[in-house]
Amino acid sequence: MHNQYIESIAEQKLRILSEIEAAENAVVILNAYVFRRYKFHPDNKPRRISGIFTSEFDGTKVPLLEEQEVCKGFKAFIFSIRSNVYNYAPSGWNIIEEPEVGWLGELVAEPSSIFDSF
Repeated sequence: MHNQYIESIAEQKLRILSEIEAAENAVVILNAYVFRRYKFHPDNKPRRISGIFTSEFDGTKVPLLEEQEVCKGFKAFIFSIRSNVYNYAPSGWNIIEEPEVGWLGELVAEPSSIFDSF
């Protein structure tokens, strides 16, 4: 189930980027989105990945958001970044180099291809 959920959201986000004709800026926008989601909570409070007893990667008991809600948030992010409300990721920033990224960094570092979904 989660594979289909992630796949559907990824496809919708790519469709959104296509609709706005992001072209070569798509990678920059996606990197900014990952930066924003990794560094800040939705209410703009800085995110602490690891605490004394918890980690942001521990998960929650709250059900997953509907796919439409996730994509609505992505559209809002794109609007905010184009309106200069949010900043792009710092030049050269890469989530793999974050000290507390753990398994997420390993996942991102894994080579992938568009043909992996077939």
